[in-house]
Amino acid sequence: MDSYTFCTALGAKEANRQLRQHWKTWLTEEHVRRLHEVGVHHIRIPVADWMFVPYEPYKGCFDGALDELNRALGLLKKYNMTSLLDIHCVKDSANGLDNGGLSMEVQWYEQPDADGHAHFDHYTFKSANWIGMYNLSTQKYGDINYANLNHTMRVYEVMIDMYKDSPEVFGLVRAAL
Repeated sequence: MDSYTFCTALGAKEANRQLRQHWKTWLTEEHVRRLHEVGVHHIRIPVADWMFVPYEPYKGCFDGALDELNRALGLLKKYNMTSLLDIHCVKDSANGLDNGGLSMEVQWYEQPDADGHAHFDHYTFKSANWIGMYNLSTQKYGDINYANLNHTMRVYEVMIDMYKDSPEVFGLVRAAL
């Protein structure tokens, strides 16, 4: 469902084993070469804050993710391409959806889908708690979570220090909700 559930359901060791298998094929030199051949010069790479400043339940689960990012950046450098690093996943979810690392509001359906699988809806519930506790009824934040915001600033500091001299990284961004 999301990275949080993946890490907690499988445990750090098994989740990391599966992620490392996935990372072997998620981006290959052939992919980068083909993008370069068709004229692509810049790519966006979504990343998670826990890659740079680890916290639970991602510790151990995502070990090696930063190495994979750096491998991808090395391939881009080889083909004279650049990337925009998008901090897509932040503490307590930036958008409340699976692609934000943690699905905040999920409605499970009692009846299985047409294939007999359990299914759920979460795309209609954009309930992110990164900035603070989000009230679905009022669609407003009741407070500001300065600890999370400061954590994100720390992540930016680490990333800037890490990539400030890397021509293959042309920018950092925090994805919009």
